[in-house]
Amino acid sequence: MKAFQIGFLLVCVFIQDIDITHSIRIGTFDITEFKQWKLEDPVLSSGLAAMICHYDVTFLQGAESETLVEMFVAKMNSFCPLISTEKNYTYEYVVDKNASPCERTEPCNMQEVYAFIYRSENVKVNNVYSHNSSEYECLPLVGKLEIAPIYDMDSDSTNDTSNMTLIEPGYDFIIIGHHSSKKQALNEVKGLDNAFCGAKDTYDLTDGYILGNFEADCDYLKIEDLLYSIIYKPTYFCWLTDKYTSVIQKECSFDRILAAGYQATSCVLADSAVAFNVQDYFDNVISRIDRRYQITDISEHTPLSVEVDCGDGLRNRSPPITKCFNWKDF
Repeated sequence: MKAFQIGFLLVCVFIQDIDITHSIRIGTFDITEFKQWKLEDPVLSSGLAAMICHYDVTFLQGAESETLVEMFVAKMNSFCPLISTEKNYTYEYVVDKNASPCERTEPCNMQEVYAFIYRSENVKVNNVYSHNSSEYECLPLVGKLEIAPIYDMDSDSTNDTSNMTLIEPGYDFIIIGHHSSKKQALNEVKGLDNAFCGAKDTYDLTDGYILGNFEADCDYLKIEDLLYSIIYKPTYFCWLTDKYTSVIQKECSFDRILAAGYQATSCVLADSAVAFNVQDYFDNVISRIDRRYQITDISEHTPLSVEVDCGDGLRNRSPPITKCFNWKDF
């Protein structure tokens, strides 16, 4: 019943419809201490699923086990259709099955598993591995992001793509997700350029995206400390967002999304970066169902996303560097 209430409120009050477009929305969400109790709570689990239903690929952090990720994705597949008036997508996930859960010292010495969750009709994340380096408390998760080609489905009634009109070709990118340690945030973020260079050799690709909770602000990392590092130079990496992403420290941009390479940066739609408004969501949905909840029961972080479209008109867009907020420092 509570799941139905959430679905009804999301459609009528807050969440926009899940639209079918040619663009891909790439997001990151650190669900603070995502444990079994949170998954078993029908209000919180439905609410968390709804927050990322409209992302084509999400880097998920905070889960204590792969089993919990699997159950959460099953929840998304049953719940997301309730808040969509459009196509019902199938959500899948991928983790590094060769890696053990990370032993996170903060908070509470908990285990953490990284995962990419994606709409299988639009994208896939394949060939994942953990970037092995001693400078990380939890190793970055690296994958190959495959954006599917788009066809005119009305041009052939047999669904045989060989007879359909191609609207937009498919694209492959590197995708790297990471959640920094609070104590080692500076060194871990600096090291992400090495993770990306390794992925370029692994996949024979030149462009991609890096995202996650970098702890990249306020008490843990000062941007000025990154000024002379490769990861912050706009000729190599474009920092696409500086949105506030903490629900506790209101003016802290902990979570980030970076683009690397001319094509990956050019494909990002201008002004498409969005930090999900968890406060409005909590006030208009969660607390209307049960006022006993606190906003931090959802998470201490907001989901963050950008929109990518590599189709027609790509070459006519403004220079990619204008989308990078780090370019102003050089």
